[in-house]
Amino acid sequence: ALVIGSGDYAELPNLPNARRDATAIANRLAEMGFDEIEIAENIDGDELRRVPSYVEKRAREVDIVVIFYAGHGVETNGVNYLVPIDASLDRETELRSTALALDDLTTAAGKARRGSLVIVDACRDDPFVEAKAVASSRASCTWAWAASAPRSPG
Repeated sequence: ALVIGSGDYAELPNLPNARRDATAIANRLAEMGFDEIEIAENIDGDELRRVPSYVEKRAREVDIVVIFYAGHGVETNGVNYLVPIDASLDRETELRSTALALDDLTTAAGKARRGSLVIVDACRDDPFVEAKAVASSRASCTWAWAASAPRSPG
């Protein structure tokens, strides 16, 4: 099992319960008889983006993979991301290059011989929703203006 608890964010609100929840889950998994439980705390972007390849390699060697993630999450354009502690969510393109797409993690965990379970304890706000609304309103205003512009006599 891999248990991740990220709560000490550089530019996002801290999540004081994330590490505590990760510890509680790790303890419960041990009580349930899981032989190997790895705990990772406050993972930065480089570490988080390496997790899927590590999980995939380990998953091929075991029957069941369990992953628990507590930290910030973001959903934008139908894609869910796990957010590293050093992320700055200023632009959506930056999110795609610094965060981890949840699909990448679930695909890697799915390589286990008998099954996998990925548990995500995160809000999935879209920090770009306001910017998308502004861009959308500008596009519709431009279109409306163009549609109502008078034609020159001709």
